[in-house]
Order: sequence, then C-alpha cells, then structure tokens
Amino acid sequence: ERNSFTGAVTLADSYENLYPANERSRSIRVKGYVSTEMYDEAEEVLAEMDQNSGETIALRIFLVQKRITLSVRSTDKQEFAIQKSTQTEDASVVEADLAQYRKERIELTEKLLNEKPELVKLPMIVSICNEDYIKNGKVNDAQDLIAKFLAHNPDNANARGYQLMLMEPDPENIVAQRKDEISELALKDIPDQVERAIALSAHYQKVGQFDKAVDVLKEARAASPSDKQIAGALFNLYLAKNELELAAELAQLAQSEDLDECNGDYFGARLDIANEEYQSAIARLDKCLEIHPIFSYAYFLKSQVYTILENHDEAIDNAKIAAKMNPNAPVIARQYASVMFARHNRSGGTFSAEEFTETENALLIAISLDPSDWQLRGTYADFIKDRDPDKAMSMLQGLQKYQPTLENSLVLGNIAVTIAKKEQNAQRKQALFAIAGSAYQKALAIDNGNQKVLTAYLELLRITGRQKEAEKMFAGSDESLWRFHYRDGQYVKAKDILRKLYREDPEDAAVVKGLTLVAQKTSDKFAFKSYSEKLLEL
Repeated sequence: ERNSFTGAVTLADSYENLYPANERSRSIRVKGYVSTEMYDEAEEVLAEMDQNSGETIALRIFLVQKRITLSVRSTDKQEFAIQKSTQTEDASVVEADLAQYRKERIELTEKLLNEKPELVKLPMIVSICNEDYIKNGKVNDAQDLIAKFLAHNPDNANARGYQLMLMEPDPENIVAQRKDEISELALKDIPDQVERAIALSAHYQKVGQFDKAVDVLKEARAASPSDKQIAGALFNLYLAKNELELAAELAQLAQSEDLDECNGDYFGARLDIANEEYQSAIARLDKCLEIHPIFSYAYFLKSQVYTILENHDEAIDNAKIAAKMNPNAPVIARQYASVMFARHNRSGGTFSAEEFTETENALLIAISLDPSDWQLRGTYADFIKDRDPDKAMSMLQGLQKYQPTLENSLVLGNIAVTIAKKEQNAQRKQALFAIAGSAYQKALAIDNGNQKVLTAYLELLRITGRQKEAEKMFAGSDESLWRFHYRDGQYVKAKDILRKLYREDPEDAAVVKGLTLVAQKTSDKFAFKSYSEKLLEL
C-alpha cells in the first residue's frame, strides 16, 4: 500500500517546487503520508495548516481513523494469537492508544459539525455511534450525535433510519426483519416522489421483495411518465429479474421517447448483453459514444463485454477510459480493478513493477470507493499474499468475521500454511496451523465437496503428521485421498486407489496422469510407458 500512495506525495513535491504550498497541496501531501503510515510527517504538515479550518479538521479525522484501524488490526492479531510472545506485553499500550484515538475522533467530529457540517459524512457518525457509544452503553450520546447530524442534513433518509434504530429498546441487537421495517419507514418519508420511489425500490430489491420494487416504480412512472430516472430504474430492475420481454418493451419505447438519451441504443445494448448478443451490444455502445463521447458507462459496458469475449486488451483499455472519465464511480472502479487483477493472474508471475503498482492502485481505489465490498478486500489480500503474507492473513481474518466465504476461507488457510512453514517459533507455527485448519473447516462447511479445499486440508493434515485422521476424514473422497498418499510418499496406497478409479473410468485423464506419476516414482518403466501413451491419446 505504501508504494500505491507515494505518487500523491510526489505530486505535491512537484507542485511546491514551482509554487508556494497551499491548502490543496498540503491536503494531498497529508493524505499521501497518512495512507503510507508516515504519521509524523503528516502531523508536521497539519501543524502548518489553519487548525480551525474544516478541511484541516477533516484531515485530522482521516489521520486518527487510520490510526484506529491499525490499532484494531494489532489487537486482532493478538486475539488470533499470531504475534510472538515477546510482543504480547504491548497489548495494554495498544489498548490505551486506541482509547485515546477514539476520544480524539469524537472531539474532532463534534468540532467539524460546528465548523463545517457539510464535510461530515454519515459513515463517520455511524462508526462513532456503533464503536464508541453503543458498545459502551452510551445510547443517549449516540442519539445526541445523530440528532446533531440530522440538524444539518434533515433530508438524509439513511440518517433518519439510523436515528429510528437508536430509539429501539436494544439498538445493539435489532433483528434483521425489524431493521428492514425501520429502513422502509424512513424511506417513505422522503418528500420527493421520484427520489422516494427509487430509494424504496432499491430497498425492496435488497430484501428480496422484487414485486414491491417493481410496483413502486410503476406507480411513480404512471405519475411521471416522462421521467427518465424512473424509466432507467425500472429498466434496470427488469434486467435484474431477467424479465427480458418487459425490458424489451421499455427499450423499444426508449427509441421513440429517447428515455436513455441515446435514441434507445443504450437500453438496447444492455438488452443485447442480457441476450448474449455481444457484437450487437458493442455496435450500439459505439453509437452511444458518437452522441456522447464522454460517456463512462458506455466504456464500462464495453469492457464487460470484451471481458466475456476474452478480448483482454480491449477490456482493460475500455475500463481504463471509463475510470479516467468517472473516477468516483464504485462499479467502474471495480471493473477496472477486476480486469487488472485478471491480467496479473494471467501473467504467471512475469509482470513488471509498474504493472504490479498499477494493479494495486486499481484495487485500493475500488476498495476506497466501496469499503463494504468484502469480495474486493479478499481479492486484495490474495493479490498481496506473496509480498506481505502477514498483512494478507490479518485482512482475511477480519473478513472472516463479516463474510466467511469459501474463497476467503481457502485463501486464509493457504496463507497461514505458507507462513507456518517458514516460522521458526514452535508455538506460533502451531497457532498458524490451527488458523489454517479452522479456515479449511469453515470452507468445507460451505461446500464439503470442493476439491481445492479438500486437497488443501489433506495437505495440512499430512504436514502436521495427522495421516490417520486424513484417511478417516476423506475415506469417501478417492480423488483427494490418492493425492494425499502420493504427496506423503505412500505410492502403493496411491496406486491402489488410482487403479480402482481407472477401472471405473479408464478415460479419466486425471487418473491416468496420477498412475503415470506413481509409475515414475516407483521406477515401473512398463507402467510408465503404458500410461504415458494412454495419456497422450486422451
């Protein structure tokens, strides 16, 4: 991450070499320093700025929030017992620092609400309420803070919904159904009909009530038939529900009423994509770009289509253009990060430092635009696992708390095993193997037949000397078990299982390859020749 943000500092350096430093250049410098954990340097620059300026206060909140994040990460490491014993005595110091940072965040946020309330964002308020007030039983303080925010943002429906949740008897333990009811109540209070309909429709989609989502948009469209925002939202919903006939009707209407401001070609292109008519979609998107040359979502869709067609260069080029045109759109940033990460994986390790940095920047920007995208965070952890396995593992452990997916569990287990193999401290090595075992078990709980997880777990059991446990646990999974015996040097057992599988399906290339490998290891020249020839035929 350090390399990803040094460009911001370099940019500030270049500017200040030509012109006197100003608030803008200092702001860029502070963000660069904070993002690369150069806190002393950030403090020095902040000291030069107007301490009562809203922008300065916001930067100080950014700094203290980063320190809170790192402190929490440090305590998480101790919780998972991956720190060496000599470091555990620092736990009390970390806790004291964390408490001070939280106190400072509250004070700065209160000050910013008074000085420049438009710079205070709802997630900042919710973090303080959840982490500092509600967890400590200070519900009244949380209610006061959200009330102050709403005084400056009376039309913020999400803030109103959060305020209603704080009025519940036990705000920390509200069941999901009640949360949905409260959110719906808050959204129904939005005064503007179009804004209300779109917000309610999005809410109903989120909770799986697609019929209600359609109904609220249809009602709004009946009241405002020429409103393009409503038409677009309804078209999006039809595509999401795979109601392609209804989507086609709207796409046809878009041609005569220009609902998409592209003579119907934008809606038509999206419908083509849904119907897997990709060349037609590209042609339509090109027509859109003739009308609107600066149309980021047209380039975004072209990138998606080229990704499907495996035209990787075009996918990257179009995603890059879209990201430059619209750098703050989460979905576009995600697409760009996705195609860059895919290129990184295809490279097989033969990538330049510039390509690595470009990919990392794309991932970090996408995450910053949508911090709740846990899949992206898991992708980033996977991306840095070779360069910084400890950080990757720490990130994945955090993700496990919120989204214990099979992919995250598998990567976490693999990273823990990799670190454990290199670890010299016996106690920490065992703790790492325990983390890996727990991760694989969670992955198997999601899909007990996943071959990658089974193979990884068997390997863990093998290197930790738990052969009997492996044989018992995977007795019904011959495909995994022969590989286990092969890696463990038990070639006779591996051969017995492979012969059984071969009798069941002599055309299975993986089985024939396994028999070839066993023959090679046991110096069985006749079998090696026979199975090699069979493998070539397959």
